[in-house]
Formats: sequence, C-alpha cells, structure tokens
Amino acid sequence: MTDWQPTPFGALFRRLPRRIGHPHEELLSVYRDFGVIRKTDRDDNHNRPGALEDYQLVRPGDLVFNKMKAWQGSLGISSIRGIVSPAYFVYEPLLDNDSTFMHYALRSQDSIDYYAAHSTGIRVNQWDLSPEWLDMMKLPVPGYATQRRIADYLDDEVRKIDDLATELGELIENLELRRGAKTDALVNASGSNDLPLGIIADIKIGKMLAASSDEESKDLPYLRAAHIQPAGRLDLSVEEKRMEFSAAEREAFSLRKGDILIVEGGAGYGRSVLLSEDLPNMGFQNSVNRVRVKKSMVNAKFVYYMLQSAKMNGRIEMVCDTATIPHFTSEKVSRFRIPVPSLEKQREIADELDRETAEMDFLIKEATELIENLKARKTALITEVVTGRKKV
Repeated sequence: MTDWQPTPFGALFRRLPRRIGHPHEELLSVYRDFGVIRKTDRDDNHNRPGALEDYQLVRPGDLVFNKMKAWQGSLGISSIRGIVSPAYFVYEPLLDNDSTFMHYALRSQDSIDYYAAHSTGIRVNQWDLSPEWLDMMKLPVPGYATQRRIADYLDDEVRKIDDLATELGELIENLELRRGAKTDALVNASGSNDLPLGIIADIKIGKMLAASSDEESKDLPYLRAAHIQPAGRLDLSVEEKRMEFSAAEREAFSLRKGDILIVEGGAGYGRSVLLSEDLPNMGFQNSVNRVRVKKSMVNAKFVYYMLQSAKMNGRIEMVCDTATIPHFTSEKVSRFRIPVPSLEKQREIADELDRETAEMDFLIKEATELIENLKARKTALITEVVTGRKKV
C-alpha cells in the first residue's frame, strides 16, 4: 500500500477464538490512557479478577478491546504476553502493518468517535460495540515506510508530552502534601477531640439511576463522581446527564452552599469538594455522598479541610476495603472521625488555611488545567498525524 487507502478494519484484523486455560500467565489490563499494560504496573485498578482459567491469552502484536469502553479509548495493541478478561475482544493482525502505527490509529479521536457512534445500550457504562460494526470501520492506511516514520515521530512527541504531564502531576502531589502538612499542624496544635462525622453532619448518599413515577417529577441534571476533581475542584463542564427526581427527591437530594460532596467509590474515592453556592434544579447520583454539617456544631469549611487532609495522609484509604473496588460508603463516612475543636477555633483554622493555601490552590488549579490541555494536545496530534492531515 503506497497511498492513504481507506481500509476496512475487517481486512486488517481477525477476531481470535477465546484462547483460555493459561492461568499462570501474567495478568494484563487495558487502560484508556495507556492501552494494554501489566496489571502490576498500576496501583489504581482495584477490580478483583475472576477465574483465571477463563481468561484469554494475548500475544505481542494482538489487539485487545474492552468492548464496553472502546468509546472511551480502552483498547490497544499489546507489546507483551499475558491474559485478559474473557469479556474483552482479542484480534490478530492480518497484514504486515507497523503495530505501533496501528496502535495510534485505532486510538485516534476519529476512531474513538466511530466506536462511540456504533456502541449501543441502555446506559453509557453498559454500551456494547458489536464486532460487525467494528469490521466495517475504515482506517486510512499509508505504506509501511510512512507508518514507521509516523510511529517514530509520535513516540518522540508523545513521550515529551507525557513527561511534562508527569512533572506537573508531581508538582500537584507535592503542593497537596504541603497543604495537608499545614492543616495537620494547625489541628494538632488545637488539642481537640475526635468525633464521627455522623454526629456533626447529616450524611446522604445520592440517588440511584432510576425513573420516578411521581406526577410532579422533573427531569434534572445531576452531579456524579466525574464532577469532583482533585484539589477540591468542581468541574461543571463534564458532560451533563439527567434523570427524574420526584418532588420529595428534589428536596432530599438538593445541593446547597456549604454542602461537602465526597466521591463514594472507584479511582477517585474520598475526593471532596465544598460547594460555594446553591445548585438549584440539580441533584446528585449515588456515586457521591453529601455531607451537610450542623452549623451549630461545626464550620463547613473546617470539615472540608479535615477531609482533604485525611485523603492526602491516607486515613480515608485505611477505612476503605482496597482488596476489591474501594468504597467510602455513607456508613463509613458517618463513622469517620475528625478532630473537632471549638467552633471559634474551627473558624480560626479555616481562615488561616484559606490564607496559607490560597497560592498553593491556585498553582494546583493551573497545573491541573495544563495537564488537561496536554492530554487534548496529544489526542489532537495523534489524530492529525495518523489520518494524514498533518504531514511528518
């Protein structure tokens, strides 16, 4: 192939029969940001594997799809041997193309848009990509020499972007540690007693995804774990999702200034954010716990700082079951203890932390936004190059 020929996926790859019975092979994972990697290379995958005898063998050069998350980019060509979940698709190449080029091409934004457009299901997290639609997807494929040149170029450019993102991530981590140390020092100096959150606040888990039969129900947007970002940042630009809330549910799942929202489970469990304003006509889903403090007992901002510190110093991790997917359930939140000095002292500590950490918060926010911009830049660069729109 000497030109950029639109080639059907079915002519490039063939789905393999399930090759099971290799329980002693290395366990692999498929990540949106990385493709196929060793499970041991990451510490944020808390999914417990099933019966390894049923897992599928993957050889170097094989393509692995998480069919339910292909639309998020959870796929990649493996450079290592191991086994993956029986729920995944495993393909082998039919033509002598460069595996690195194909890895980039299949993970480009154009390809991911195709997966999203042809995945079906009732709920987003249960979307399914059928092999028939996948076989019909067309990829622009240049000659081998061009593929190799593109792969080398992208390897170099992506490495530079990833290295910078890693440095920014380390900066954020160091700033958060400094903020946590300052918080701990102020609280320790107050000599206060610990109390469970359930005594000083009302704890409420969000609504499960379900319709409402109430005649007065309204279709409203809702907050979920994805809105709660590191460093206490509420990201309302996240894709809006909606469900019905009855009149009673609109009150029960209301969001008011001073509410603290905590991620219940998954990779971001224990993250929290303090609402700076009311969010009328909006609810929250059961991936989030709401902590509404009793103002006669505690200061909301002080409690928020205590939760931020507890996340950073590992106290929240200690109470969550990390043998499986960790969950900071409403029951665990209610039992979780924080130091509670006098109300006047709480306000003093919160005010001092506002002053002491304002610059750190600003730097964390700027670094976080830069990381997101770098991710977008990487995706755009890969897409432009593997489609031939940008010449290398």
